[in-house]
Amino acid sequence: MATQARVAGTVKIDGVAAARDVIVIKDDPAGRQVVADGHSEADGTFDITYSDWAGSVVVLALDEYGDEFTTGTALNMGQVVHPATPNGYVYKVTAAGTTGTEEPTWPTTGSVQSGGVTFAPRPYYRPIASGPLQGDVATVQGPASLFLSGEPGVWLDPGDISTLFQDAEGTIPVRFDGDPVGLILDKSGNNNHVGQSGSRRPVYRVIGGRGQIQFGHSKFLQGLPVSVFSGDYTALWAGWVSDDNSVGVAVSTGKNVSRLAFYVDTRTSPRRLALVSVVPGDTYCDLPIDVGPAPHVFVSDRNGLITRGWLDHMEASPSSIQIAERPDNNVLYIGYQFAGGVYFDGFFSGLIATSVLNDSVREDMRTWLAERAGMQL
Repeated sequence: MATQARVAGTVKIDGVAAARDVIVIKDDPAGRQVVADGHSEADGTFDITYSDWAGSVVVLALDEYGDEFTTGTALNMGQVVHPATPNGYVYKVTAAGTTGTEEPTWPTTGSVQSGGVTFAPRPYYRPIASGPLQGDVATVQGPASLFLSGEPGVWLDPGDISTLFQDAEGTIPVRFDGDPVGLILDKSGNNNHVGQSGSRRPVYRVIGGRGQIQFGHSKFLQGLPVSVFSGDYTALWAGWVSDDNSVGVAVSTGKNVSRLAFYVDTRTSPRRLALVSVVPGDTYCDLPIDVGPAPHVFVSDRNGLITRGWLDHMEASPSSIQIAERPDNNVLYIGYQFAGGVYFDGFFSGLIATSVLNDSVREDMRTWLAERAGMQL
């Protein structure tokens, strides 16, 4: 869980609404710091959200001070400068050009010219502070809590039908059981969407009141390179295979090689959970249990040279470690492994990948995905 708060108001200068840069400072005597910044609109209003601070804040509105005047400088219309020796005014360019060879004498009314540039003076208003203020605080739960401050990752959620479209362009929404899925929007805010067109599109299904995506031979979704897989990460997906004689890769990254592949093979003994390609090599995580046609949550961690895998709460035993560098472009595939040409025959309930590595996050996301898959851990 994480906290998210918002503070809103209106900036006025001499009783008149004004557009200004606005910063929000947490009012913590142990360490005051900026938690967010934004700006007020032409009508003076601002509405700014910030994360991980539930206490009071101070809001500061800043006037534009501009750059210090320099000679021989090209300036555009609307730019602002201030004198080398402050006089309580700033000067806005009303006619563009290049400044002259000497700094002018700065008036407080009328206009002044330097070279080909004409300036108009206006008072400089020192920062206006308001506070302490208590923002409106809400607790953010689930995967959304991982991406409040633009952290890298991906979050695909077939249970949220508003993120599903029948076409790769995102113009035709998915509405009913049986509709093809040509696009899933990434809810992390990182635009790691995955899509497909034509006959390769998987199908939307509603099972137990929950949205799932059904994959089969030649059906898969493909995205762009996902930066989170270039470093340490936790990745989780939920779903299940179609039958007891299935082999497939539900989630993978890479093209010529796979940096991550959730590889499920119900034909082998012991059952194979995942292939995790990391630096320095490949780790196959094996489980001595049946991972047949029932919902599960699959988890993989990469932390430096340490790779771990879980099926639900059971940690897998790593084997078949090859010492080899395996860099690639980390293209994201759902329902397919490009490197091995292995499709997934089963149902996909969701994917979360994050650079946040800890037991609490792993447990919270595991529980969240389990609910999406219609299971209890």
